[in-house]
Amino acid sequence: MGKLAINANGSDVCSYLGSQEDPETALWYPSLNNRCYRSQPAASIKLDYQRTRCLTTSYSECTVCQRGDGLPPTQDIGEYRRRSLNNISSRVHLWMILGVIVIIGLLIWQSLSVGLFRFKGWGNSPGGAKPIALTENGRLIPSIVPTLVQRTSTATMVPFSPSPTWTVATFMPTRNVFHALETPIGITTQFVIHRVQLGESLTLLSTQFGTTVGAIQQVNFNIKFPLLVDSLIIIPINQTDVSGLPSFEAYMVEKDMPAEELAKQLSVNPSLFEVYNDIKANQVLKNGEWVLVPRSPVTTK
Repeated sequence: MGKLAINANGSDVCSYLGSQEDPETALWYPSLNNRCYRSQPAASIKLDYQRTRCLTTSYSECTVCQRGDGLPPTQDIGEYRRRSLNNISSRVHLWMILGVIVIIGLLIWQSLSVGLFRFKGWGNSPGGAKPIALTENGRLIPSIVPTLVQRTSTATMVPFSPSPTWTVATFMPTRNVFHALETPIGITTQFVIHRVQLGESLTLLSTQFGTTVGAIQQVNFNIKFPLLVDSLIIIPINQTDVSGLPSFEAYMVEKDMPAEELAKQLSVNPSLFEVYNDIKANQVLKNGEWVLVPRSPVTTK
């Protein structure tokens, strides 16, 4: 784990996994540089999915890998994406049209209810008003022509209810991540606990992880030379200046317990222990989980 691996060498990684620069080479730890070449064009993969699927023996269960060889990758993935986007676009347009129709209907109904619109001929008889002839003792009384008095009404403004506002829920990722070997640990500065493989050296590892030999030596507590196969080593990821950081020792949790309690058992500062491992004080560490234990004072240049 933790080194560049040729996919065709029978290792437990997906045969379609490769790096951004070389389809035949993949990083053996979750990295943004890894790509899935089963899809065309090659697609990036979430780090969690790499750790639980692509870089394990269960990669054969991936639905992308299970597609038949006779089906071009772009035919099912590309077409599915196009259909999904078209369906979403159609639904958005439909809801927009329905919303406009509802708003127009409400405006017309409100206008009619308060008398803003009047139509010619409403309330008048078909022939119009005619004079009425009256007599009193045989004498004609002047005709009385009714005068139409138009009733005026005061319009009452009805508050318009605005369209409901939708609140988009934002989900913040939790930090309760199980720390395994080859899994990045930390926030600002990230490390991996790496198990040394046959043929590896500090120079090779520093190149693969974007650091230096001196930085690796400085962050490891009581590092031993030469490197022994299956020994554990802590490597900073894409970090060459580690001044101001303590050196660390890798430790595997032997039973479930709160992080603060484990820090006290290991005789380390609980606050530093929580910060460098990106964990909470009340977080329960699981059996088999790996953590970084700061063992030396902070160093400076």
